[in-house]
Amino acid sequence: QEEDAEVSDAVSNQALNTSTEAYRLARETLESQERMSHEVADLGRRLDDLIDFVKRTKDLAEDAKTEANTVYDEALGIYTDANSLVVPTADVEAMENEASRIKSEARRIRGQADSLANEHKDTLSKLDDQTKDADGLLNEAVRQQQVAIQFDVFYHC
Repeated sequence: QEEDAEVSDAVSNQALNTSTEAYRLARETLESQERMSHEVADLGRRLDDLIDFVKRTKDLAEDAKTEANTVYDEALGIYTDANSLVVPTADVEAMENEASRIKSEARRIRGQADSLANEHKDTLSKLDDQTKDADGLLNEAVRQQQVAIQFDVFYHC
C-alpha cells in the first residue's frame, strides 16, 4: 500500500503540476487576448486617423488642383492676349516729314497773324479804346436807368 500511496502521491503531484501549468497557460492566453484586443482597438483608431488624414489630404489636393487650374487658365488667357497684340507698323519717316510740314505751316500762319496784328495795330488800339468808352457809356446808362426807376417809384407812391 505504501507503494500505491507513493504512486498516488506522484500522480497527484504530476496532476497538480499539470493543472498549475494549464492554469498559467490559460491565464497567459487570456492576457494575450486582452493585449491583442487593445492592440486591435488601437490599430482601429490609427486606421480611422489615417483614413481621416487621407481624406483631408485628398481634399487639400483637390483644392490645390482647382486653384492651379484657375491660375493656369488665367495665365493662358494673359498669354493669349499678349500674343494677339500686334504692334502697328508705322512709316516713321513719313510721319516726321508730315510733322515738319505742319510746323512750317504753323510758322507761316503765325507770321501772317503777327503781320496782320502789326498792320492793324492802330485800328486795334482805337477799337480797344472805343470798347472801353462803350463799356463806360453802358455802365452810365444802367446807372441812369436805375435812378429813373427809383425816381418813378418815388413819384408814384
